Amino acid sequence: VYYADEVYLDNPGYDLGKKVCQYGRRKCMDVCYGRPACMGFTWVYEGPASGPTDVGGCCYLKSMVTAETLSPFTGTNMGETWMKRNGTLTGSELDGVFVLGGDGRFYKYEVQSM
Repeated sequence: VYYADEVYLDNPGYDLGKKVCQYGRRKCMDVCYGRPACMGFTWVYEGPASGPTDVGGCCYLKSMVTAETLSPFTGTNMGETWMKRNGTLTGSELDGVFVLGGDGRFYKYEVQSM
């Protein structure tokens, strides 16, 4: 599989509460994994949505993450959207994106290129 230049995918909406800042990717995973209602998260590490400078980024916990809810980040924001690993994904969930294995608890969405 060949990966295109990274496309930063957001998951607008579906927030579980307010964003939490000063979180890295691993902390977002730990917090989401510990909350049954959390189906994934978007971690914003650059741009206005990442919080004040040098905080390490902001985590937006999500009640839903699917291929259909994803869209490219707007403006200068950059980050990653991860989905909690709950069983096997279906073909429709993979349309338009390639799901990378995370740490065994999550999948990361990225655009796939042939």
